[in-house]
Amino acid sequence: MKKLYLLLGALCFLCSSSFSQQIIDLVQDINPNGGSRPYCLTAYSGKLYFSADDGTYGDELWVSDGTTAGTQMVQDINPSGASNPYYFTIYKGKLYFQAQNGTNGTHLWVTDGTTAGTQMIAPDSYSTPDPDVSVGIVYNNSLYFTANYNSNGRELYKVTDQTSSISENHLRTFKVYPNPASDELNITTERPTSFVLYNLTGKVVQSFAVNHQKEVSLANLEVGIYILKENDTGNTMKIVKR
Repeated sequence: MKKLYLLLGALCFLCSSSFSQQIIDLVQDINPNGGSRPYCLTAYSGKLYFSADDGTYGDELWVSDGTTAGTQMVQDINPSGASNPYYFTIYKGKLYFQAQNGTNGTHLWVTDGTTAGTQMIAPDSYSTPDPDVSVGIVYNNSLYFTANYNSNGRELYKVTDQTSSISENHLRTFKVYPNPASDELNITTERPTSFVLYNLTGKVVQSFAVNHQKEVSLANLEVGIYILKENDTGNTMKIVKR
C-alpha cells in the first residue's frame, strides 16, 4: 500500500509539473486605462485581425502577429469616434467587414491588411444615409450580405468578383491616405474622376480631378474636419486636417 501511495504521489507531481509549463502571456495592454474588449478575432493572411478599443480611438480595426510590437491599429476608420468593425469574412484573398466612418453610416469595408488597402465599398448609387450593412457568408463563389441601400428596405446583395462589385453594379472605390493628414493627402481611384472638398459650413475649399492618383496639398487649410465628395457617385469621406 505504501508503494501505491508513493506511485500516486509521483504521478501527481509529474502532472502538476506538466501543467505548470503552460504559460499564459499578455500580448499587449491595448488600453492601459481599462479593458480594450478585443472581439471578432479572425485569422487572415498569417495574422490575427480583430476589433479593439485602445481608450483613445474607440473600437477600431487591429492586427497582431502575436508579439507586442506587432500588435497595432490598422486604420482609424472613424476619426470622430468608434467605427465598430464587425462580421469579419475572408473572400478571395481579402478581409471584408462592416464598419462606419462617422459620415456614411454602416457600410461594407475591405482590407488587405494595410492602411492604404483598407477602404469602404458601395454601389455606384444609393439613397439611404445609413445602409446598415450586415456582412454574411461566402456561398457559391460570392460574398452575400444584407443592406438597406434604398427606400425598398433591407435586401440581399452579393460581391461577385475580386474587383468588389455589388450585384450587377460596379463599385467605384477610392483610397485616401493618410487620414488624419497634415500637409498632403494622397488619393487613388479605379478610374478618372473628380472631387470637391468642403469645410463643415458647406463651403467648397478645393475642387480637383484625379486620374487614378493625385497628391492634394492641404497646407493652406486650417486644422479641422472636412468632407471629401466624389462627384460621379456622391460618395463622401471625412478628412481630418491636423
